[in-house]
Amino acid sequence: MNIPKLLSEAAAHLSAGRPADADAVLRRILKKQPKHLDALNLAGVAAYELKQFERARTLLTRVVEREPSRAGAQLNLGAVHNAAADYTAAERHYRAALRADPNNATALNNLGKNYLDQNKLDAAAETLGAAVAAAPDYWIARHNLGTVQQRLGDVDDAIATFRAVLALQPNADTLSELVASLRRTHRFDEEYACAQQLLALPDAGSAALNAWETLFDACDWDAIARSREHMLALLEAPSTRAAHRTGGLILLHSLVDVEPARAFACHRAWAESLPAAKARRRESSPNPKLRIGYLSPDFRDHSVGLFIRNVIAAHDPARTEIYCYSNSAVRDQLTAQIAAHAYRFVDTTALSDDELSRAIVDDGIDVLIDLAGHTRDSRLAVLNRRLAPVQVTYLGYPDTTGLDTVDFRISDPWTDSPAGTQYSEALLEMPESFLCFGAFEDVARVTRTPAAETGVVTFGSFNNLRKLNPQTIAAWSAVLNALPASRFVIKSRRAGEPVTRRHLLAEFARHGIAPERIELLAPTVSRDEHLAAYNRIDIVLDTFPYHGTTTTCEALWMGVPVVTLAGHTHAQRVSYSILHNAGLDDLVTWNESDYCARAVSLGADLAALDALRTAIPAKIRGSILCDPQRFTRQFEALLADARAHATGTRHLAAAAG
Repeated sequence: MNIPKLLSEAAAHLSAGRPADADAVLRRILKKQPKHLDALNLAGVAAYELKQFERARTLLTRVVEREPSRAGAQLNLGAVHNAAADYTAAERHYRAALRADPNNATALNNLGKNYLDQNKLDAAAETLGAAVAAAPDYWIARHNLGTVQQRLGDVDDAIATFRAVLALQPNADTLSELVASLRRTHRFDEEYACAQQLLALPDAGSAALNAWETLFDACDWDAIARSREHMLALLEAPSTRAAHRTGGLILLHSLVDVEPARAFACHRAWAESLPAAKARRRESSPNPKLRIGYLSPDFRDHSVGLFIRNVIAAHDPARTEIYCYSNSAVRDQLTAQIAAHAYRFVDTTALSDDELSRAIVDDGIDVLIDLAGHTRDSRLAVLNRRLAPVQVTYLGYPDTTGLDTVDFRISDPWTDSPAGTQYSEALLEMPESFLCFGAFEDVARVTRTPAAETGVVTFGSFNNLRKLNPQTIAAWSAVLNALPASRFVIKSRRAGEPVTRRHLLAEFARHGIAPERIELLAPTVSRDEHLAAYNRIDIVLDTFPYHGTTTTCEALWMGVPVVTLAGHTHAQRVSYSILHNAGLDDLVTWNESDYCARAVSLGADLAALDALRTAIPAKIRGSILCDPQRFTRQFEALLADARAHATGTRHLAAAAG
């Protein structure tokens, strides 16, 4: 047996992406010479590539036990532990490799990536910087450094680093990260151009999902239609990385006619793509107070923060202890308000998943509530570890987590229907509303509908542009065509971008609406200015199939009627719940024809609009939506029942109080 030749053959198979062929050759060698270190090392690599992680660990451990100074084997064993999310063991082997070879750029990169995976960003930046210094052309280390810079908020540095990587080695992952970095800037033309490049790559794989977000921000519905089935297939595919899925999952709600079963399959695919996690569940604490943990990146000036701040403040300290786990570097005035009412407020931005999990378990949380779902900077994956006897998802995301370890989702009788969203969780049903915002800023509002002064009816939508689609624009255009003197104001983050403006106006033009009848407004600087902008609007037309939430409540707070089109899924019924709870069911429609007719009839009756403008503020302020005390008592009762029945029924409802 010519072992050197066989080793060379096995190495060639590995280089060519044929681990099974390499494994067959290496088994022949090891049958004859079971202690051959080179064969054991390569066999460990082959097993790793075949996802036989336990076997890979056994093989590589035999190598490093006999020859600890073999840097390559230490690196390989570290990679095996990393794949199992055993970051402590992986770090030990990467450090062993560096002891053997202190300037080993691969070892420095792997250790830096290990720190990145643990959310130890400062250590990751230092270690990856050393890797780049040791091997300036080592593009993978530069890519990882760019990711760290992005996570640290050094967006300009991240953009420069990713561009340097692409000059060394054009690749889809780096281009995807560049798109994500540009998304955090005002350089939307660059973001859109890079997104188009990413979509044009034949080997982009699941990294292309990042470009989809840009298409929605640009209202490029022709490109969205062309890529729709490909993107849905990526969200369903088992091989798609969890990190790539999140941005795409929320976009499902903006697409027309995505079947609930297909949306559910996409969310389950995310859950199944997570690494296996060891359960950390503990029994409910003997503490008579209910320990509630809220987990969110949005305890700040954000829609979630605006809704949860008054609920947290209204919790009864005699019955509850409130813990907030905040995954955001932003600390603003709203953060301070929330923190002031929490028993404990924890900044989790520098905590690894292990450290965060340990903190939650050590705090003895009875009910852990995720407020982010599949949105940016969520730490949803830690709920896969079963950190509390009862785990709940609520508020920040209009769909399932996909996790079997999340017991409940909080809803109400209006926002979920039997034919609607499919959940891996059971529903916990509030008796009136699943939402309560309490109060917004006390901004002066006009007492008469603006058209009474101007003679021109102004429709409006202040929703995220990602909630728009050609079907919505067609309905809005039908309303504008029926009222030739009317106009439409769209206010959103990307509304002022030239590429977005071009696509939006072109879509309206397809239905005969001249551009001068459409006004596109960029975001205002302050919340006061934002709310005051509703004083220009006579009627808000809700987006569909993805309803507004904060924007619907804001409009009603300012006295502006909102016409909505209700559907079957949760995302299609939120405004229905809000309007019902405000006593405004006449503004809810159930088909597109009635939606347009209701908008036209309101726009043609200024007396009715004036009457609504007078009535709405009192209705909304007198509802459960503006009564945190009443809402929170119901909420606490629901959570207490959930804890008491954690191993029992999978559907609970609270009593009205």
